[in-house]
Amino acid sequence: RPLIIQTAVRMTMSAPMFDLVGELPPLPEIEADALAACTTPQGAMPVMFQWYLHVCRLAHQVACLPPLTPGSAPLDHIGSSVTRGLLNRCARLMNSTMKLTHDRECGETSRILARPIGESAIVLRWLCKQDSSEALIRYVSSGLKAELKFKDQIKKEHQARGGDLLVIEARMLATIQRWIDDTGLTEEDIRLAKNLPDVAAMFSAVDHSRTEYVVHQCIGSHFIHGTWVDLLMNYLVKEDDGQYRLKTRKESLPDFSLLMVTAMLVLNAIEDFLSLWHAGPDLPDAILSHLDSIRQGVRCVGSRMQPEDFEVPDGTE
Repeated sequence: RPLIIQTAVRMTMSAPMFDLVGELPPLPEIEADALAACTTPQGAMPVMFQWYLHVCRLAHQVACLPPLTPGSAPLDHIGSSVTRGLLNRCARLMNSTMKLTHDRECGETSRILARPIGESAIVLRWLCKQDSSEALIRYVSSGLKAELKFKDQIKKEHQARGGDLLVIEARMLATIQRWIDDTGLTEEDIRLAKNLPDVAAMFSAVDHSRTEYVVHQCIGSHFIHGTWVDLLMNYLVKEDDGQYRLKTRKESLPDFSLLMVTAMLVLNAIEDFLSLWHAGPDLPDAILSHLDSIRQGVRCVGSRMQPEDFEVPDGTE
């Protein structure tokens, strides 16, 4: 049977889990003065960066837990690689966001990277919730279907041209085949596999609202595709005379709200990842307490920064 659809034997994760409990990164120590300054974007950003960096470090640490060996959750070798790889992707892209925006410049970077980080977190949570070989096959096949289209196109052009394969064609075909072989699936398996649900359906499946999907994915698409809204937010400034000038990188500040939302999405993915891999029915109290403390810290900054966001303005009903 292909590797990806073999049933994994269960294992005990007690040793790595206890190692994690003993080595949890210390929570940020936020001074009272710093917290009191969180009423403006300029004052809140240093504190939010601390929480964002903490989630980034935790995601990396959890992704580095040892892979499956005989006794964990019912995911095979490919499944452990996929879930750990997605969590590592979140951590790496969060780290990139920090490095590019720590000096409060190039804020467009935080907006561009927020969407793929959040999407990876949602896909990871969906895979953990599904906890099935069928979901893994759909995930792996969704990426390889594009490669099969490319393979078909290379062969079509070669047949029309005749003669031997070009060196670059042979190299690309060999790479595609290697990626297929790594899964243990056949080309037919991949072509017949169901597509992944769209991201909106995944948001819903892991208990996020339609509004959360629209804000994070639909609004987030502005920054991926360079729409008029993206230009106004990050690259242009309208002067008093109605003319537009180019915005400098120092004027493009990191997005406070997106940093907060992204950190929470990845934190939820960390919890689902650990819940799936932990052999017992519940996560250790130390880990749950740590995750809850992070949530409280992030929400505290948000509530100080935007205390009236969910109040009805005076004079309205």
